[in-house]
Amino acid sequence: MKKRFTNKRDEIHKILERCQILHMGLQDESGYFIQPVSYGFIDRNEEITLFFCSKKEGRKMEVFKYELEVSILIDRLCGYRIDDRHYTPCFESLRAIGRVQEVSGKEKEQALFALLEHCGFQKEEIEFDHILSDPSLGFYKIDLRDVVTKKVL
Repeated sequence: MKKRFTNKRDEIHKILERCQILHMGLQDESGYFIQPVSYGFIDRNEEITLFFCSKKEGRKMEVFKYELEVSILIDRLCGYRIDDRHYTPCFESLRAIGRVQEVSGKEKEQALFALLEHCGFQKEEIEFDHILSDPSLGFYKIDLRDVVTKKVL
């Protein structure tokens, strides 16, 4: 059974909680590429914000110097449905677009805690001061828009 939802808050939140990897669709002079990263998120004031952390170098950072708009996909394989004629993967996914922005100050701390929580850590378990003060690491947010979810069970 295929279900498609558009901007359903509860479905979006459940998918974000259950999935683990954010895939960003990017393009540079060499062509298109997919960049996977772990993520955290907050849902406030009718806006969903994803956070990720990255070294401030590399191919994706070069793209972000001139193109901040990204297409994202978050998905999860839930198993397979097999009947007499079909072999169907069951999954749930969320796709959207957004603009990447580096965060600082309290928002940087919020990004780290959202990442830790989503990855299953408690902030008490991690010494985070050195992470926040590391100049080679950047914390980034993507405010989502045009969110579409899909579920095939």
